[in-house]
Amino acid sequence: MKLIIGLFVCLLVIIIISQPNLLWMLYRLVSIIILARKVDSNKAIIKEQKIIDSILIYAKDFENICIKYKRNNNSICGTFFLLYLKFFSLALGVLYKSKGSYEGLLYTSRGSYEDALPYYKATLAITKKLVGVNKKYYHIIAKYLYELLVLYKLMERYEDAISVCEESLEIRKNTLGIYHVDTAYSLMQLGILYEKIGRYRDSISIFQQCLENSKNILKIDPLYNVVCLNSLLMIYELMEMYEDALSVSKKFSMNLQKINNYDIKNHERYKKYLNSSSLYLSIERYEDALSELQQSLENHKNTLGINHIDTVFCLNQLGIFYASMQMNEDALSCLEESLKIGIKHFDNRMYLDSLTIFYESMGRNEDAISICEKSIEICQNTLGIHHTYTASSLSLLGILFSNMEKYKYALSYFELSLEIYEDILGINHIYVAGCLESLGRVYYCMGRYKDALPLHERSLEIHKNVFGINHSKTVKSLLILGCLLICIGDINTAFQMMLQSSSIQLKLIAQVFKISSERQRLTHFQKNYYNFEMFISVVYQYFSNSPEAIQAAFELIQRCKLIVTETSILQRNYLSSGRYPHLDTLLKQYQEKIRQIIKLSFQTLTEAEWNYHKQLVEEQQKIEQELSRQIPELNFEQKLVEIDRRAVALELPSGSTLLEFMRLNIFNILDIKNQTTKSARYLAFILPAGQPDQLQMIDLGEADNIDRLIKVFRENIILGKSDGFDRMIKKMKPQEELDKIQTNPELNEVFQNKQQLKQLLFDPIQKCLPADTQKLIIAPDGELNLLPFELLPVNNHQYLMDEYTISYVNVGRDIIRLKFPSTTQPTEPLIIANPDYNLNDENAVTSQDTPTQTQRSIDTVYSDLHKSQPDGMFAPIPGTGLESVEISRYLGVTPQTEKNALESLVKSQLSPRILHIATHGYFLTIENLKPLKDTPFSQLDSLHRAGMQNVQNPLLRAGLVFAGANTALNGGRLPAAAEDGILTAQDVATFLDLSATKLVVLSACESGLGEVKLGESVHGLRHAFLQTGAKSLIVSLWAVNDISTAILMGQFYHYYLEDKEPVGKALELAKRYVCNLTVGEMRDTWLTDEKIEYVGRYSEGMEDNLRILRNNSDDYQPYRHPKYWGAFIYLGLAD
Repeated sequence: MKLIIGLFVCLLVIIIISQPNLLWMLYRLVSIIILARKVDSNKAIIKEQKIIDSILIYAKDFENICIKYKRNNNSICGTFFLLYLKFFSLALGVLYKSKGSYEGLLYTSRGSYEDALPYYKATLAITKKLVGVNKKYYHIIAKYLYELLVLYKLMERYEDAISVCEESLEIRKNTLGIYHVDTAYSLMQLGILYEKIGRYRDSISIFQQCLENSKNILKIDPLYNVVCLNSLLMIYELMEMYEDALSVSKKFSMNLQKINNYDIKNHERYKKYLNSSSLYLSIERYEDALSELQQSLENHKNTLGINHIDTVFCLNQLGIFYASMQMNEDALSCLEESLKIGIKHFDNRMYLDSLTIFYESMGRNEDAISICEKSIEICQNTLGIHHTYTASSLSLLGILFSNMEKYKYALSYFELSLEIYEDILGINHIYVAGCLESLGRVYYCMGRYKDALPLHERSLEIHKNVFGINHSKTVKSLLILGCLLICIGDINTAFQMMLQSSSIQLKLIAQVFKISSERQRLTHFQKNYYNFEMFISVVYQYFSNSPEAIQAAFELIQRCKLIVTETSILQRNYLSSGRYPHLDTLLKQYQEKIRQIIKLSFQTLTEAEWNYHKQLVEEQQKIEQELSRQIPELNFEQKLVEIDRRAVALELPSGSTLLEFMRLNIFNILDIKNQTTKSARYLAFILPAGQPDQLQMIDLGEADNIDRLIKVFRENIILGKSDGFDRMIKKMKPQEELDKIQTNPELNEVFQNKQQLKQLLFDPIQKCLPADTQKLIIAPDGELNLLPFELLPVNNHQYLMDEYTISYVNVGRDIIRLKFPSTTQPTEPLIIANPDYNLNDENAVTSQDTPTQTQRSIDTVYSDLHKSQPDGMFAPIPGTGLESVEISRYLGVTPQTEKNALESLVKSQLSPRILHIATHGYFLTIENLKPLKDTPFSQLDSLHRAGMQNVQNPLLRAGLVFAGANTALNGGRLPAAAEDGILTAQDVATFLDLSATKLVVLSACESGLGEVKLGESVHGLRHAFLQTGAKSLIVSLWAVNDISTAILMGQFYHYYLEDKEPVGKALELAKRYVCNLTVGEMRDTWLTDEKIEYVGRYSEGMEDNLRILRNNSDDYQPYRHPKYWGAFIYLGLAD
């Protein structure tokens, strides 16, 4: 080492002797360093003008010497030239960057950026002059360009920053090549800057180039790809390019895994790139979003500790999520905890704003204003008034004052915020558009519509230019602008704008549906349903006499219902068609997840098992999403375009009329503050076969009143006289409650005036029906899904079914879908009836640890199963055995009964031509579950537990019962083929393939019930069987009597298969037959000794009941009441 130092000193002496001017130059360099240190140590920034002037003078002298040596081609100068640049940079950098670092500038309270700017420019100019055309040192110029870029970013002068970044990038490309690390980072910075000013498409292109180039760069930081992918993810999400976003999200996760323990300590900036939860929130993947946020918080706690600023950031993000989910207690806890790092910390501005928004959502405007004012104070003290963060907080304060109807204050804050945004970001940025909308809303609330109009027009143009026409921001702008145009009287332009808004919204929903599970689809649809209701509200209020507007409303309803009802059906059909063999493994994984979820749903779970259950649900959802993405036919955008009233009208059978109902929440366009104050109403769209231009819209009145009458009507039917032997366990309500129901004046209204419901619901429609109408095809909505229109009374002795043949569809467009031929061939019919609920595995030993052990019950819609039947078991229903014998004569197959009536049979037989199931059925409603929310979970029976654990999934709250159910209930073991004895609607939707099945008959109680949602089908067994691809379905709307149902089903198949009547007509004739059936007609058929004795083998009570019935006079009609035959409805084609 001493030898090396000696040689260096000798070399230095020789250089100085040969070049005496260098001695003076070194002296100047040392002076610059000393002066720079003096400035730094004294914390004297720009105000030490004498020191600065001295440095600049020394620098100028040094520059002249360097130029002289360059002219003489003196290579010795090169070494000192580099030393000069380094130390001169150090000196000026200390001066110009205030505290000597980028982080110091970010958090400084001095606001010295404007003062620092000329010295950054001076440094760059001097460096450029010294370097000249010597490309060897161009990378040093690039370095100073980067320093200037950082300053411009801090000053939010993004256009200047882009200019500097582009110059730096060009230098690095020319000197280092495109596959150098420094070039890569310059390119990434340019992409970030483009994103800042709203040039999203340019930004996407840049980041894609970054990722492509990084493949050829050996020493690239792993975080480089993480940052680029995260930036792409956020832009795709903002642009609502969800398929691209999900693809990038997978790559993002893979890159995260490459970074050991996320390397949080070594990468401060990494906190911005920890999760893709915002994407999941955008497409309603809430479980995924929560998982991401919780994992992120846990990683930070373990790595950095609970009090670290980055951990607090994650805590705040989790609080925002809880607030969006209306989990208010969790949200408040997280948001308040995130403020613990100190009110003066800069990041607290963001946390304060989060808490402000939460308080605002809770209606605590005064508290919100107090918090927001603190946020503004922090912004002004750290950043000054002229900053986008300050503008954001000012805008938030404007919203709060607007909520409190203090419009004068709100206007002032919005105007100041707009001025800041426009000055910093330009007039075409999305932040500017948002501020314009806020200003316009205030004017709207003040009734100053003409002042609001140009603001919203500007906002719309910005959204179109930035995002394009197919974006939710554009949809919202069109919608609001349409409302404003109505307010100023331009209703025709408003109509076109709002129609365009709704059409675009449907396209956007279709895009989300392609990458989502069914639950996520339904959630997303409900979230955006108001858009369609608002448009149809406009048609109802302003265009009720316009054929064009009514036609547009009808076609919009068809498209809405199509996208909801057909997505799952098509997905199932495509998966079972054999077109995608590469998805078979994924499909099996999905089915196995469902199987485990169903099994766990009926058990009392430990905390660990419950967590496992939630994990299974998350995994099932992800697999379902992946299956959706892999099926290109799920692209509905073209299908949406093809749907119109003409296509539907031309497919309607001759002599039929479609009745498309809608339960509409009426929006009051003129009152933006209380837009939904008007009562909901039922509308009916009437479309005659072959007459698309004769479409009519009828207002049926207030929905609440009609819903009440439907409830009364059903209660009277259900509580009508019965022999007590229904195909479900009796509903155990206290006697005093039953007495109260029977004497309730509301319940007697239907009997006192049977015409009331018909007068409200059907008489207005009947006046508009063509004279030749013989068939009604009904697409119900809301509570109308639970009403059998056939039973509406015409007079004391006739029902509506006596005038019309009635069938049902989910949506009118089903008429077209149901006519599509199946790609597979059906198998022979399958009849399952009269299951042996006590079936067990005689060779097995009962064990509490066996995987088939369950504790299920059936009538858990009600409070006490074990009091409703002896030992809590399913009662035999021997009428189903008689029914199976009767219908087997027509179907030509042997019925599977008693021990052969197995759940696995239904799952294993592929598309029987006709599937007939006669057994117990059930549906657990949310109304039934609510009273149990405070009941200890261990005290609930199995189906109640399943219901409470699956409130969000109605398919796990509906089912049919098969052989072995009682054995499972009592903890016994079942034969493997019996599975668990209960086929849930989720089982049906997952495991059954009925794509070639012509007819499914569910001869059971409540098989047509489910969760009713506006604009969708009824989610229960009814929905599940239609998902399987079955062409038509017969289901019941209440508990059905065992014997009368057996008679009805026998007659139905007689009319259908022997007399060759259409399904709907055959069911109508069978109902009429049972209604008019006399004891005299039953004596030789259903009241023979043989059949009574058969029934007696299963139920002494039912045997006694039949013997008593046989003693009545021949003209006695035991099933005159519609309770016995009116529950069944037909969903399918009218022919």
